Amino acid sequence: MPSTAVLTVQSRWGVVNGSYIRITDINDRHNMIIATLRKGDIVEIVSKETEKDSSDKSYWYEVQIDDIHGVVPEDQIDLYDTKAKALNASTQM
Repeated sequence: MPSTAVLTVQSRWGVVNGSYIRITDINDRHNMIIATLRKGDIVEIVSKETEKDSSDKSYWYEVQIDDIHGVVPEDQIDLYDTKAKALNASTQM
């Protein structure tokens, strides 16, 4: 199995900034929806791809929330360096 190019990010927490977004499977990001998130939901950022996806020209974040693990497009998540800051931002939405 080929390795996925990822880069660990300094910001470890993200807040969903869209009304609804889909978390998709890491290996099938354009088809396999594994969960949906709502605006203000907080996710842990696991990593960020170092190369943009060729089909939509965006980076993807690997995220985790509870027992859900998948990827979301970078423009759907606002990043924060602490969980406390993410919680504060979430309450402002």
